[in-house]
Amino acid sequence: MNRTLPLQIGLDSSVLLQQEDVIDRLLAFCDWDRPALAEDIETAVHLMVPVGCRYPLIRIGGNGDGAYLLPDDLEGISACFSPGRQFFSQRWLGSFDGGQTQSLDGWVLTSDHADAGDLLLQMDIEGAEYNCLLAASDSVLKRFRMIVVELHWLDLLGSARFLNQRALPMLRKLRLAFDCVHAHANNCCGAVDLGPMTVPRVLELTYYRRDRNTPPLHAWAPHPLDVVNMPANPPLPLGAPWVQPE
Repeated sequence: MNRTLPLQIGLDSSVLLQQEDVIDRLLAFCDWDRPALAEDIETAVHLMVPVGCRYPLIRIGGNGDGAYLLPDDLEGISACFSPGRQFFSQRWLGSFDGGQTQSLDGWVLTSDHADAGDLLLQMDIEGAEYNCLLAASDSVLKRFRMIVVELHWLDLLGSARFLNQRALPMLRKLRLAFDCVHAHANNCCGAVDLGPMTVPRVLELTYYRRDRNTPPLHAWAPHPLDVVNMPANPPLPLGAPWVQPE
């Protein structure tokens, strides 16, 4: 197998930052990467398993791809930050501020809602979510009452580099202040077997700030409001550990 990766771009610092997600993807195929440890993969997967929600979940955005389930606790949310929707600014959301790229901190703190304490974040940015959320400050993340994020490239959890430098740190960071309250497999890209677990390549997760998610908590897996994202593709139900075998 030819593992040569010809790169025909100038490698100054700005280019490296702007292409960081593409470079991460390419490095997953390099010979110096090693397989992730099974216990690290298991830890990451369990951080994506919902712990339950105080409120019932409601569906926002219709009945197709691009709609998500949220806790029925929307009153008082002052704004939704959703890359690519409604009030459009021609920028990439990433881990830094510069050129056509803007960090989450930069976006929130220069907006009309810089002082708001209850916001909603909906993020589907094709793999840039890891670096973007890792670069976000804890103070800005805690301004969001809810975070809905579509995680991509989960087939790379078997790569030690991707798992330990991107996915696991991001999941642990979100866990500091948020509970995962819903998980749904996007059937756009199938699944991958990682040891005893089958993991969708694309997974939609809903996070709810823990200070509002007080007991009693109720978990739904699968949820009756879940729909198939891509009707032309086979359904992709979640298995263990998201759904416990009977």
